[in-house]
Amino acid sequence: MSLYLRSPERLLTVRERDDLIAAGGYVHDLFQSSKSNPEPPFPGEALLLFAGGLVEQTDGLPAGLIALVEISNVTFATMAIPPLTIFVQITIDEPVPTPGGSKVIWPMTWILCSESGEHLSARIKMLGAQ
Repeated sequence: MSLYLRSPERLLTVRERDDLIAAGGYVHDLFQSSKSNPEPPFPGEALLLFAGGLVEQTDGLPAGLIALVEISNVTFATMAIPPLTIFVQITIDEPVPTPGGSKVIWPMTWILCSESGEHLSARIKMLGAQ
C-alpha cells in the first residue's frame, strides 16, 4: 500500500534563480537572460534541491528517515520560470529491509509541481531506522 502526501508550497523567485545560476556556474545560453530569452528557467538540479527541502518539511513522512541514498529516473518535464509557487507530490511505497536488517529503505516518487504543471519527477530511496 502506498502513502500519498503533499508538501508545503514555496515561492521560487527571480533572485534565487539568478543566484543559483551564478553560484552553479551555468553558462549555457538557456540560463542567460537575453532579448530572445528574457526569463531563463531554474536549472533542473536546483529544482531537485528545493524538492528535497520541501519534502523534509512535509507532515506525515515515515518516522526515522536518516538520509537520501539514491535518486534515479529523473525526468524534467517543463521549465520552471520564476516567480513560481511549487510543491511536491510524494508517493511513499512499502519499506524494504536493508541486507543487515537494522535499517529500511523507503522507495518514493517525488513530483515537483506548480499550477502550470509538472516540472520534474524522480524515483527516490531514503534510508530509515527500523
